[in-house]
Amino acid sequence: NAFDAAAAEPKLDDRAALVERVAAPLATVPPTPAVTTGKKDVLRKHATRVLDELLTKHEDVIYIGEDVEHGGYYLVSEGLKAKHGRRVRDVPPDETALLGAAAGLA
Repeated sequence: NAFDAAAAEPKLDDRAALVERVAAPLATVPPTPAVTTGKKDVLRKHATRVLDELLTKHEDVIYIGEDVEHGGYYLVSEGLKAKHGRRVRDVPPDETALLGAAAGLA
């Protein structure tokens, strides 16, 4: 059975051997051209910018979640309520309510 086969395999006890056995070879990642502003932004600011762009470009897009009217966790939605009004809404911390709201809006 599978357990016996696994138990009979040689045990690897050093990190290099484990990595060689289970890790896929690393793929090269081409460099991405980026707009350089001279300073680095944190990820949350990029997320805020993306949400703002979507809400600005698409009038049918809304952003709902727990505490998003007040900036949300990590301040990802900071300033979106003031700019986009009713399209940025808090919902209770309940996945069922969130799914119900999403289904109703769809």
